[in-house]
Amino acid sequence: MQTYEISASVRAWAKAEGFDPEIHLQFFQDYLANRAKRYKDLDAAFRNCVRCDWGRLRQQSKPKDWSLTDQGI
Repeated sequence: MQTYEISASVRAWAKAEGFDPEIHLQFFQDYLANRAKRYKDLDAAFRNCVRCDWGRLRQQSKPKDWSLTDQGI
């Protein structure tokens, strides 16, 4: 089983891109734990996880703007 901790280079990348890598870490660790295939480059896989929002964690953390729906009228 592969494990992952956020490296300094990934933290720097995330900060430059405006991402919060901490919200994705547990999702990615669970993903790795349930995957038989191993990644050659875990930093690259984690950057893809964050960039593509695999767990849709950024969508979940945003408050819903009810003014844009029928319920907000």
